[in-house]
Amino acid sequence: MSNTRRIGISFIALATAVLLAHPPHARAGLLSKLVDGGPKRVELTDTSDKAAVYKDAFTRPGAFSPAPEPPANGLRKVVVAGFQVEFATEQQAINRGQGAGAGLASTTDVTYTLKGVSDAQMQAVTDRLHDAFVTILQARGYEVLPTSVLAQTDYKEALQKANQPPVHHERGTAIDLVITPTEKEVENASVIVTAKDTPPDVFSRYGAGMGPGPRAADTLQANVIHLRMKLNFARFEESGWFNPDIDSKPQNMLSPGGTFVQVFQPGGLFKTYALANSVVLPHRLADAANPVEASSGQTAKRAAGGASRAAGGLLQGGLGGLVNIAAGAVASAHSVMASGDFEVVAGDNYADVVTQDGALALQMIAETFPASGGK
Repeated sequence: MSNTRRIGISFIALATAVLLAHPPHARAGLLSKLVDGGPKRVELTDTSDKAAVYKDAFTRPGAFSPAPEPPANGLRKVVVAGFQVEFATEQQAINRGQGAGAGLASTTDVTYTLKGVSDAQMQAVTDRLHDAFVTILQARGYEVLPTSVLAQTDYKEALQKANQPPVHHERGTAIDLVITPTEKEVENASVIVTAKDTPPDVFSRYGAGMGPGPRAADTLQANVIHLRMKLNFARFEESGWFNPDIDSKPQNMLSPGGTFVQVFQPGGLFKTYALANSVVLPHRLADAANPVEASSGQTAKRAAGGASRAAGGLLQGGLGGLVNIAAGAVASAHSVMASGDFEVVAGDNYADVVTQDGALALQMIAETFPASGGK
C-alpha cells in the first residue's frame, strides 16, 4: 500500500473518530469545518490588494477548495458578449427571536425595501459599469473587440433582443435559502439590467456551454466574456443557519447569489468563475433604514414563514430540532407580531455611489484576466 493511500485512510479514520466522539448535534458543525469553512465576508476598499481580495472572494470555503485559475490559453484578444447587473430592490432575512429555549420556531422575517431609484438610473449605472470594465481590461493589456463583431457569430439572433427592453423585474422565492447557502436570506425582488447593445438572454449558469459562446470564440479567435453582477443594498451578518444578525444600516454588497464570470475560449474550452463569498463594498445608500409598521397581512405572512421554518428545523435537526420547535412555540406566536419592515431611501447621488462601488468590484473581478507583464 502506498504512503499516499495510508495517509488518506488514516485521515478518514481520524475524522470519523472525531465525529463519533461528539454528540449528533455537534457533528454537522465539525464536518462543516473539515470540508466547508462556512460563509465569510470579504472587505474591499480602494486601498485593498485586489488580487488577494479576488482570491478570497472567489475561493469557496473549505480546506479542500482550490483557488481560481486564470484562462489557460493566454489570449490577449477578448470581446464582452454579455454584461448584466442585478440590483436588489427588496431583501428579506430571517431573524431568530429572543428568549431562552425559543429555538428555530421563534423567528421573524425582516424585509428591507429600496426606495427612490428608477429603472432609468439603474440602466445608466449598468452602462457606465460596462464601459468601466472595458477600460479596465484595456489597461490590463487586452484588445477588446467591439460588440458589433458578435453579429458575425452565433450571437446574431440574441443581439436582436438587445435594448428591447433592457430592464427586467424579477421576484425571488424561498428556495434561494437552499441554492444560495452563503447568504441565508431571501432576496425577494430585483431589477435585472443589461448593458446597451449587448444581448440579455445569454446568461446561463449551468447551460452556457450549449449557447453561442464556444462557437463565437472559434469564429473570432478571441476569448468571449459574459459578466454578471448582483448588487445588494443591505448587509446581513452571518451567525448560523436561518439566523442572520440584521445590521440596522444599509451597506452595498456584491452578492454570490448572482455574480459570476464566464470565459469561452477557442477550441471548445469554457470556464465559469462564480463569486463564492459576499464582498462588502465601501458605501451605503443611506445612513439608516427607516422602520415601517407591518400590516395585518404581513404579520400573517410572517407567521406562515415561521411555521415553514419550524418544519425545516425538524428536517435539519431531527428530534433535537423538534424539541426546539416545541420549546419555542409560544415565543414564536409572540415574535411574529413585531414589525420587520424597513425602507432604505436612496439619495440623489445614488448613481454615482453605486457606480463607484461597482467599478471597484470590477477592478477586483478583472483579476480573472492576468495583466500583461504580470502587473
